[in-house]
Amino acid sequence: MSKYENMNLIEFMEKCGTEEKCREKLFNLRWPDGHICDKCGCKESKKISTRNEYICGGCGKQFSLISGTVFEGTKLSIQKWFCAIFLMSKDKRGISALELSRELNINYKSARLMSINLKNARLMSINLKNAMTKREMEYMLEGIIEMDEFYIGKDSNGKRGRGTDKSKVLISLSKNEQKQMQYLKLKVCDDLKSDTVNKFVKQNIKAGSTIISDGFKSYNSLLEIDMKHEVEISGKNDEYLSLHTIISNIKSFVLGTYHGLDTDELQICLNEFCYRFNRRYCHGSLFERLCLKSTHLRRIDIVCFDSCG
Repeated sequence: MSKYENMNLIEFMEKCGTEEKCREKLFNLRWPDGHICDKCGCKESKKISTRNEYICGGCGKQFSLISGTVFEGTKLSIQKWFCAIFLMSKDKRGISALELSRELNINYKSARLMSINLKNARLMSINLKNAMTKREMEYMLEGIIEMDEFYIGKDSNGKRGRGTDKSKVLISLSKNEQKQMQYLKLKVCDDLKSDTVNKFVKQNIKAGSTIISDGFKSYNSLLEIDMKHEVEISGKNDEYLSLHTIISNIKSFVLGTYHGLDTDELQICLNEFCYRFNRRYCHGSLFERLCLKSTHLRRIDIVCFDSCG
């Protein structure tokens, strides 16, 4: 039985409809067995009503509910953060910063971001996507892997295919023995050279797996890094049909939800797409999963992840 609770909109409103309920839920997510004071070992504590802090019943030491989490330093209520998490986890297309600002009544002009000068709604969005990113980095693909590359974004040189200056993305999809789709990995890269491809493969695919790709020469060195390699010519059969469908969905996701992105932000949104795809059979529990991950991720971890190059 899954430890994550499935939650629809009505259940969310019942359990997270007030700031008090959201604080209580966050406390239980962080300390499911109760908070133990690191100074005196006391398990008793009480809430300070005026701020997101508690006080130990034994020694009187104060501790923060949001310190060390995605929510640290925020001026927004925990309820608004939970609403943002729910909105992001329930809509398979994701949600833009503009839409978050409208739904949560966040003023763009007054809610400027601190050091990176982004708007408050965008901070919320990037924080939560970063929580998704951390989760996606914790596993590797194995077995039968379809692999390809595609291009997305603005094109300034007018070239098509591998000569374009659009953002280059490597994609890998694992399948079981019945050729059913399993898990997905995506990575923005500076180039598509053999070294770049091999680095992506070693970081994301277990040794000994079978990689199926087209005839692009950069895949020819996969045998040198302990991978089995099979070449399938695109269009000759339906082997790549599912992979190409996913690529089409990714482009619709980025261009439709976010209306295009800078290269630095693209990787974060690709990780968001992976997070949703890889949990497509446990959609109802995404809110719980993302809430829990957010409690273990510090605000200082908000970064644009390096490319493969």
